[in-house]
Amino acid sequence: MNIMREHVINSPGFRAFTRAMHQDILVFEPRERLIDACLGSVFAKGPEVVTDLENFLVRWLVPSVSDKQLADLWSAGEADFFVTEYYIREFLTEALQKLRDRRGS
Repeated sequence: MNIMREHVINSPGFRAFTRAMHQDILVFEPRERLIDACLGSVFAKGPEVVTDLENFLVRWLVPSVSDKQLADLWSAGEADFFVTEYYIREFLTEALQKLRDRRGS
């Protein structure tokens, strides 16, 4: 099994976030609304899943993890579309900030 896939399988929060990223949701553009809609599905699963997603993103959004590794991690998820390595860090950082803002943390 792909090592990135193993990390994704062990994170119900990241799985819920990427699962909500399906082609139909692209109607929620701009990006901020897209992220908000996907976070909504994470929050609907409960506080443990929200905490898991936050911890997962914090663990991976460090300088020692390359953008290529983040893109590989994303592609191991359940999203219907791919976020390129040139965009992934910005995208996930924004998702983490929005999650924290929504939690009030």
